[in-house]
Amino acid sequence: MKDRLRMVLQGWKGKLFSIAGKEVLIKVVAQSIPTYIMSCFQLPVSICKEIQNLIAQFWWTHRGRDKGIHWLKWEELCKAKKNGGLGFRDIQAFNQAMLAKLAWKIHTEPHSLIAQLLRAKYCTRKSVLEVYAGQGSSYLWRSVIWGRGLMKNGLHWRIGRGELVGVYVDRWLPTPTTFMVSSPPTMPINSKVCDLLTPSSDWNIELIDRCFLAHDAATILSIPLTGGMARDREVWHYETHGRYTVRSGYLLYS
Repeated sequence: MKDRLRMVLQGWKGKLFSIAGKEVLIKVVAQSIPTYIMSCFQLPVSICKEIQNLIAQFWWTHRGRDKGIHWLKWEELCKAKKNGGLGFRDIQAFNQAMLAKLAWKIHTEPHSLIAQLLRAKYCTRKSVLEVYAGQGSSYLWRSVIWGRGLMKNGLHWRIGRGELVGVYVDRWLPTPTTFMVSSPPTMPINSKVCDLLTPSSDWNIELIDRCFLAHDAATILSIPLTGGMARDREVWHYETHGRYTVRSGYLLYS
């Protein structure tokens, strides 16, 4: 992977590119080379830095010179253009965002082949969100667990019937970064969200105003309900459709 990237960049050496042309080559070609392996495994920090150094050298060199002056830290160039950067990828952050996609697939598509294989080996008693990488875990599984850390940070429940979601113990409010109720418990600690609904599957406004602080009560009452027709499901907060995407995961922590 590194050798291929080095060969590609070496082939561009000495050619005259505009600034815009260099930017396109880096974003479309150079940074896409390690994409496949980053979707399966966590790259060591040293390799991420080496990849970024190779790309940075190409960016700062001029007319085939071996060395160029690095006028700005690469971390600054990785910022979005609206924040003063050029939008280049932070390799390590992008690596985690891609592995979070794999963790999402295992969690939400249990019948897929990769999910069945990994669940059978590592998740026989607990869900993907609860297990950890043991001493004998494969490098693939340890990579999935690393990506899962990012995925979990934007995961919360979307309320349907409210039967599966604990009022005080689960993440179900659309309020990053905790997604949890901050009011002190005034109901049994094992209460479910369905306990906050009326028989007609609407919010019990009187109960909610009595049991929660004003900001929590307002947030709860703002959550749309489906009339008890849909099941509770876990969603990714940072996309309106509720499914994890590499783009939104990368933007969250890049």
